[in-house]
Amino acid sequence: MGLAAGLLVACAGEEPEDTGEVMYCGLVDDPAMEGPWMTATNLGEELVDGADLILECGFQGLYMFEIHPRIGGVSSSNDYLSLNWYLDIEGRNDGPAGHFAARDFEQIFIGCPSNGGPRTIQVILDGPLDAITPLDGLPARFYAELDTLDGPRTIDVDLTIRLFGDDDNWSWCDHE
Repeated sequence: MGLAAGLLVACAGEEPEDTGEVMYCGLVDDPAMEGPWMTATNLGEELVDGADLILECGFQGLYMFEIHPRIGGVSSSNDYLSLNWYLDIEGRNDGPAGHFAARDFEQIFIGCPSNGGPRTIQVILDGPLDAITPLDGLPARFYAELDTLDGPRTIDVDLTIRLFGDDDNWSWCDHE
């Protein structure tokens, strides 16, 4: 089974009023978090040890794991932060650098939507469903390191791969 991994624009919300100040719309204000921080979600659920990483049918009609980094409290000198990440899936790490999927120096956009730019990690799987279904239930590890002016921030979680959540919208991806 082949795969391609990369980032894609995923911006939402209204453009804030331009006050002349530097705006970083891609940063999250979370009063429960202190100092610089980074977390990630998949289908709205936080990725923590023991969580599921769920395959979905993307808007482009391809199977994918979509991970949304949440970043806050960091300093930056521009609209982008550098992110290194990898996804390992037990027995399937025959991709880039010995991982299922990986990317070094990916640029995460933290500016405002009119500036454009990527905000999500999308691990896209190309292959028929019967080649993808053996991934269900396999142990996985997601690691990401964000470079900031405040020093690196990391996510390192052990997950379980799950194919398709409660939503059956994914079926249209199976278009062999």
